[in-house]
Amino acid sequence: MTDSPDPAPIPLLTHPLVVRLRPPVPALKPVFMWVGLLLTILFGVSLGAHIHTTGAFPEVPFAAWLAIGAGFGLLSALYLGRGLRVPAELPPITFDGRLLTLPLDARHTRLYQVALADVDDVEILGPGQPAGRLIISTRRGPGPFVFPLGALVQPEEAVTLARFLVAHIARGPDGGERLLDMERKREVLRRIAGQRPRATHAFLALIGVMFGLQYLAGAFHGPEETQAMVMVHLGANSATLLADGEWWRLFVANFLHGGTVHVVFNGLALLSLGSLMERLIGTPRFILVYLGSALAGALASDLFSHALFSVGASTAIFGLLGAFAVLSWRFGPQLPAGIRQSRRWWIIILGANAALPLLIPIIDVSAHAGGFFAGALLMYLSYPSVPHFDPWARPALGILGASAVLSLVFMVAGIEGGRAMSTPTAESKQAFLHMLEQGDDVMAQNMYAWLIAVDPEETSQATLQKARDRAAATVSRAPSSGVMDTLATTEHRLGHPDEAADLEREALRLARRERTKAVDGWRMRLAKLVGERVDLDDGLFHSQLARFLWARGPEQLPRRDGEQADAVSLSIDGDEVVLARPPGTPAWVFAELRAGDEPKGYVQVGVAGDDDTSRWSAPARLQEMLSGQVDLHVLWFDTRPPGEDDLGLSVSRHAAEVDAYP
Repeated sequence: MTDSPDPAPIPLLTHPLVVRLRPPVPALKPVFMWVGLLLTILFGVSLGAHIHTTGAFPEVPFAAWLAIGAGFGLLSALYLGRGLRVPAELPPITFDGRLLTLPLDARHTRLYQVALADVDDVEILGPGQPAGRLIISTRRGPGPFVFPLGALVQPEEAVTLARFLVAHIARGPDGGERLLDMERKREVLRRIAGQRPRATHAFLALIGVMFGLQYLAGAFHGPEETQAMVMVHLGANSATLLADGEWWRLFVANFLHGGTVHVVFNGLALLSLGSLMERLIGTPRFILVYLGSALAGALASDLFSHALFSVGASTAIFGLLGAFAVLSWRFGPQLPAGIRQSRRWWIIILGANAALPLLIPIIDVSAHAGGFFAGALLMYLSYPSVPHFDPWARPALGILGASAVLSLVFMVAGIEGGRAMSTPTAESKQAFLHMLEQGDDVMAQNMYAWLIAVDPEETSQATLQKARDRAAATVSRAPSSGVMDTLATTEHRLGHPDEAADLEREALRLARRERTKAVDGWRMRLAKLVGERVDLDDGLFHSQLARFLWARGPEQLPRRDGEQADAVSLSIDGDEVVLARPPGTPAWVFAELRAGDEPKGYVQVGVAGDDDTSRWSAPARLQEMLSGQVDLHVLWFDTRPPGEDDLGLSVSRHAAEVDAYP
């Protein structure tokens, strides 16, 4: 609610009116906000790189990580300093009847002078409440000037200042018109404060229900390709599947999200911006803008984006932002001070959203732009020739009709999408594979090859060979541990265990190089500084290598590469791993620990020294595996010099997921 300043005659000021401000206290809220934003950007950078390379970790050079970390640290220190460093004393707000002299807010010492003729509005929001504010807006220059009532030494002085400002404005030549304009703004605030944004809450509830459905269906846990397949099965937007006649995806995808962070950020944006816009323009116009922008953004994504698929309510949220921009442009001076945003705010918001896709490659720029411009256009058409903003103006019949038709179409699309979700898993997987087959990026090609390679029902040699060729092309474009593992698996399905084993060893080397460049690289460097040994778990790659070697047949194990392999042996002596070999002979040995027919883990050692015996203390992981009846089976000897990535001892547990692979 708004406390309306009393426009009754007040004597002219005989001396300047002074409103004193309390010294500010350190505030960590903006620090947490910016740190959270920067962490989100950092997460998006790594996630975008991961999706583009499909490796275990993003292929980002160490120098890039260093630059990102330095920038993050600098900005964090900057905002931490701003939050903790406060002036000992703030200048007061003064008014002498002609000039208003005041700081921008209750934390800055720089003073601004505003002529009385430039004062556009004076509002006191929430008087007597902890969140009450004094807001003074101007026609030009900085502003609005916002002061929490708690920041005033005497909060009641806010009412006195507001009354003197209104009284002196009333004595001006256009005082009556300006007071009438201020009263209209106060009436807007009073009316919208009593409105409930029912449509906004309904959309939020629907997004929450769909997010719960996604979670239960497995869209956020399990293998990456399974998550993607579930997302598409539930209605993610895809240009390929749209061309196949699945038109309902244009509508359903706007209520799906890619994860917890995605849905939380979009939910908060919808709650704040959606609640404001629905109160300002009314529910029919709001529904038209929201649904129309969602549809336009989805269409723009299909037409201009190269993304494999897209989901999210940001199409509609950007539409609301575009509508708010048009509303501010057309009726800015008529909007209350508590609603109208400054030019600086618009520059920050639009600039940040324009720059964010450069840092987070997975953002669908086409969808955002399509939603923004659609929302702006719909808002412009909703107020074609209205001289004064009136949030209670009855919308035209065309707007009511368009809003109803859009709502109906979205409902029909939801029903159609629900029917499609009930299709058998096999049909859903075939549609997903078809979508992947049309994609030309690394992620799509690798995922296509992988799903074929691990499908036990896929026995066609032609299809398996096609998957192998796709995997090989992906390796040549963007070699990484993940795509190399896919290629090895396709070779295994084609009956080429030797080729599969060679490729899996290369995948293992690539995985270690990727870790050195990325997250585990930091851990390894820190461990070296303190003299600690890092034991990496290469369980997935070791498990894959073992099953490829077993596919050669027990009579051909162990595989031996190089000379003098028979003179090399690997054993476990108490709590030590022992590798014996002729003096000066390099060696690389890979062995499996089995409890009967059940694999438990793997031991890999690589040496290039001159000693005839090498010993390593068994790490805790190995000691756990040795607690039962376990046999050591050597699967591969190699007396050729091992690579730098193969040196030392590595112990890993068996990755149970490979047991389901054919």
